[in-house]
Amino acid sequence: MIYDLNSLNKIAVKAGIKDVERLSKKFIPTLFLPVFLININLLLAFLFLILLLRLPYLYLWYLSKQRHKKIRQQLPLFISSLKWMLSIHPIQKALCIVKFGEVSKIFKIFCVNYNKGEDFQKAIKKCAIFPELEELIKRLIVIYNTGSGEELLNLYADKVSSENLTRARKLSARMEIFAVAYTTVAAIIPAMYSGLTMNAGGSNAIYLGALASLLLVILWKVVE
Repeated sequence: MIYDLNSLNKIAVKAGIKDVERLSKKFIPTLFLPVFLININLLLAFLFLILLLRLPYLYLWYLSKQRHKKIRQQLPLFISSLKWMLSIHPIQKALCIVKFGEVSKIFKIFCVNYNKGEDFQKAIKKCAIFPELEELIKRLIVIYNTGSGEELLNLYADKVSSENLTRARKLSARMEIFAVAYTTVAAIIPAMYSGLTMNAGGSNAIYLGALASLLLVILWKVVE
């Protein structure tokens, strides 16, 4: 296999993808695309091939990142719903009743394993696939063991909400920097390079600009 399925599986768990092998096969035809760039620029074709080899990892990473983002946003409301259910149901049942976005989908793993007879702590720790969920699960275990501790959930929901607000403000500031950088890479630099090399019979500035723009977009998704 061209791709390392073990590595892909580790990312796929966070992305919520089950059939990794089937997914990876869909990317194999893309590896022939650099052939069309060989006559234009050999270096560009080689760099494009390297990027395509990492495409399944980037795709799963992107899905994982987007899912993580949704979970951070949904967590405060999920906790609020869970607290209400805890007033009428034990925690192991409340977790399976609450239905709220991606967070509930992850806790479905707990419900399946717990209903099969698995220990509460062992079953719920399998849901700790993101740091925020890991912190929540620590508090849920305290509630399970003591029968109380809803205040821990209140404090944690407030903490996550505050972190989400801070993150949104930082993202807004980064967006302005990215807009300037993208304009420079996509338009200004290729135009300058093209002018400098025109006397030598033209250039591949437009292709280099396109590749640089693509890499910049990927970089933005990394820091987003």
